[in-house]
Amino acid sequence: MPDTHLGIDNAADVPKPGEILPMTWQGKNLSRNCFRLGMPLELVPELLSYANHMGITGFYRDLVIDGNPLAAGGERVMEFGEDSHQWMVQRPKSHWCSNMHWVSPALESAHDDYLRVLGAGGFDQVLEAVGNYFELEALSAYHLSFIGVSHCEKGYVHADVSGSGRKAFNIIIPLMLESDADPELEILGDEGEEDATQHFYKYRINAASMVGDDALHATAACDYRPQGQMRLAATVYVGDITPENVDELLTSLTQAYPPPGDASHLLERAGQHWSRSDSSKRLPLPT
Repeated sequence: MPDTHLGIDNAADVPKPGEILPMTWQGKNLSRNCFRLGMPLELVPELLSYANHMGITGFYRDLVIDGNPLAAGGERVMEFGEDSHQWMVQRPKSHWCSNMHWVSPALESAHDDYLRVLGAGGFDQVLEAVGNYFELEALSAYHLSFIGVSHCEKGYVHADVSGSGRKAFNIIIPLMLESDADPELEILGDEGEEDATQHFYKYRINAASMVGDDALHATAACDYRPQGQMRLAATVYVGDITPENVDELLTSLTQAYPPPGDASHLLERAGQHWSRSDSSKRLPLPT
């Protein structure tokens, strides 16, 4: 069994907006590709307001608090919001041992609507920070979702991204947290799944966790059901999409948009939202 440490020693301090910090334990980086990232202060209110207005927050309450979840491995298309955008609702298979669900855009119209909320919330600052920190040429926010959970028996260890050449990351942005909860994210070091040390990271509002290539992590065990509460987060995959990594990026996606297996679709949208050489590349804003 892996050794376990409760907590991460730099998790108490919320990074400044745009600041990227490695996840550390006793002065040592936990993983080459696990980071903490400060969010613009207007981002979480924008995302939470959007989820509330669209009916996504209320739908999650029905799924994970009121006891009406999808079956493990199930999925369905739903319409949310006044414009009836189509979203895909999915619950992972039973080996995840949780009632976590994903709600993600099913079509480009819903994806673009989500992008405008990120633009209004100042996420361009995040893209610039990531691009400069990793010395990338360009970035797109290419895959978006909301995730919610109220119960997890044991986290399923996995990596969200592999083979990108350290050019793609999943940014997990907490929107609703249960007060006084135990740390929510399990992180394994780079030694490998079997012998790596487990660490547990406490989510903070305005501090995202960012995981990249082969960064092993899992949802920590939790149960908010007695309090009638849930945890809600936004996830934003950002990447410097290239012909060399596009096929690997596609293999890490399990949801409806971007279209599964369509490399040309992703490549056509490469560098849409930030470019080192073109300052006009930005997220769209609400009209």
